[in-house]
Amino acid sequence: MAGIYQFKVEQGSVDGRGRAKIGFLNNAIVNVAGMDADISGFGIGDVNQENCSWVLSRYAVQFDRIPVCDEVISVDTWIGHCEKFFSVRNFVLRDAEGVQIGSAISLWALINIATRRPMMLEEMHARDGVAFVEREEPMTRPAKIGNVTPDITAEHRVVYSDVDFNGHMNSMRSIEHLADLLPYEELLDCKGYRLDINFSREGLPGQLLTLACQRGEVNLFDVSCDGVSLTKASMQLF
Repeated sequence: MAGIYQFKVEQGSVDGRGRAKIGFLNNAIVNVAGMDADISGFGIGDVNQENCSWVLSRYAVQFDRIPVCDEVISVDTWIGHCEKFFSVRNFVLRDAEGVQIGSAISLWALINIATRRPMMLEEMHARDGVAFVEREEPMTRPAKIGNVTPDITAEHRVVYSDVDFNGHMNSMRSIEHLADLLPYEELLDCKGYRLDINFSREGLPGQLLTLACQRGEVNLFDVSCDGVSLTKASMQLF
C-alpha cells in the first residue's frame, strides 16, 4: 500500500528559530506510518487483537531543509518489501510547492506482547494481502553503529512522559534525549541533518539510562542501562 498524508508545523512544535523541532518531525513521520497501517488493515488495533504489537527496530531520516512554523508538509509513504522479521516502510516529504525536503526509511518488527519476541512477518503479510510497492528506496538504509567513545555523558531515568503504549521508552523520545546532548547553537544553526538509529533492547519505566555522545563530524550516540546497550545512533548536522 502507499498513501500521501499531510501535517502542519504548529507553533508549539518549533525551536528558537521557528523551525520544526527534531522530535516533532520524526514523531510526525512515525504517526503517518501508523495511519497508513491502520487504513491498510494491519495497524496497532488490528495486530493487538492477535496479542502482537509493532516496534520500530531501525530508522534513518534526512532533512535537507527543516520546515518552519505553519508550513504544511506532505508525506508519501509505502511498504517496499518484507524481510523475515522486518517490514520496510519508506517516506518522502515535500513542501507545499512539491519540492522534496526530506526522506526516511524504517524497519518495523512485530513482537508478541507476552514473550516480547519477534514474529515471522512474511506469513502475516501474505495472509493479509499486503501490497508491496516496487519503487526505489528514497535513501540508504540505517547505518550500523559501532563502539562509542563518549565525550559527553548524561543520566536519565525513564519516567511517565517517556513511555508509550508498548510500555517502554518511546523511540521518538529517545531521539529527543540524544539530540539534547548536542550544543543548542549547533542545532539551531544547522541547515539540515541525517539521523540513523538502531534499537536493540527496551528501556523500561524506572530504569536509569546512561546517554553517551562521541563528538565529531558525525556524532555517535549510545543509550545503555547497567552497561548493556539499548540504542545506538549517529547524527550529522549540515
